[in-house]
Amino acid sequence: MKSVLLFIFFTFHSFLLFANTAPVLSNISVLQRTDGSKLVDIYYDVYDNDSDTLEIILKVSNNEGLNWNVELNNEYLSGDIGLGVISGTSKHIIWDAGLNIPEEFSINYRFNVIADDLKNQIADDFEWCNVPAGNYTFGYPTDDNNYSSILSLDYDFQIMKYDVTNSQYCQFLQEALAVDSIYISGNDVMGYFTGDDRIPAGDQIFYSMGLSHTYLYGRIIFNNGQFETDVPAAWVQGSFDNHPVNYLTWFGAWAFARFYGLTLPNEFEWEKSARGMTGDLYPYGSTLSSLRVNYFNSDDPWDNGTTPVGYYNGNNPNTLDSPSPYGVYDMSGNVSNWLNGYYDLNNIENNNRLIKGGNWQSNNDTLKSYHRAFLVYHYYSPAVGFRCLKYSN
Repeated sequence: MKSVLLFIFFTFHSFLLFANTAPVLSNISVLQRTDGSKLVDIYYDVYDNDSDTLEIILKVSNNEGLNWNVELNNEYLSGDIGLGVISGTSKHIIWDAGLNIPEEFSINYRFNVIADDLKNQIADDFEWCNVPAGNYTFGYPTDDNNYSSILSLDYDFQIMKYDVTNSQYCQFLQEALAVDSIYISGNDVMGYFTGDDRIPAGDQIFYSMGLSHTYLYGRIIFNNGQFETDVPAAWVQGSFDNHPVNYLTWFGAWAFARFYGLTLPNEFEWEKSARGMTGDLYPYGSTLSSLRVNYFNSDDPWDNGTTPVGYYNGNNPNTLDSPSPYGVYDMSGNVSNWLNGYYDLNNIENNNRLIKGGNWQSNNDTLKSYHRAFLVYHYYSPAVGFRCLKYSN
């Protein structure tokens, strides 16, 4: 095996998501051990003015910071890193570079330490629906009046009333670009994923940019330093700003949630928000209607494509008010929602991410609240978007 030789050129820049309450990193140093162990020691001090716990992330580049392209496996990182780190001095991260990047060598590694205080600083135009603890209906029906499971969640939470829109996602991208948490590569918006038990840490595609001119759904472009929703063709009604964002990967939904201190709902939280204890097939009842849902050939003004979020509210022509029992809109049709969790086929682990809710391309069955579907985590689709969740204090 070729020996790992690390000549470390350390340049530090603090990555602070929330400037008004941001933790402060200082006294950063990086040292490679000289005992042949191929371990790297990273030391830092961190101060957080509200003294809550932090998430500390390490990023490494071997191309002078052009991108943070060295995949760090959590198995080879230890010490004061990850969730639960508290303010203090002489914090210490140990990176086993020899095992993490065998046979790799560079004379110019750069390191980036990230301190995130995970504050719930939410854009003012997000609206929330309260979902209380308690029972709800879950899963496929066994017959017309008997549903397979009555489950319970023992905590309250809030879920977004509407899907995240193109305009809101543009705002996120602009803010994320300002603090160097994303970069543009061709038509792709890229960013760093911190890793989980199946997918290693590393850069991933968040969003695929493109034009809207021939479609009935919006796309985001980068124009003169600004992210904006592309202007649709003249024959399309209105703009796509208030339509749900699509063409983002699961990582793009995860990044948005994490940036604002939120999370994506898991399957159980999502289905409770959609159904409550009604036992209905759809969030609003048990009969599919084009007056209530945007689905394939539903004959809405943007057929076939996305409708503005909350369009089926009874105030727009040919619509009936169609919220879920907790007041959440578009949980059936329009765009499916990326969820926290994997869809394992035949109990075999894979990288398929759960989606639920059906979309503008769907038929009757896939629009039902209990229907489970999936998309590979790094794929994107014009029919898949997301909404976020936060836990009650």
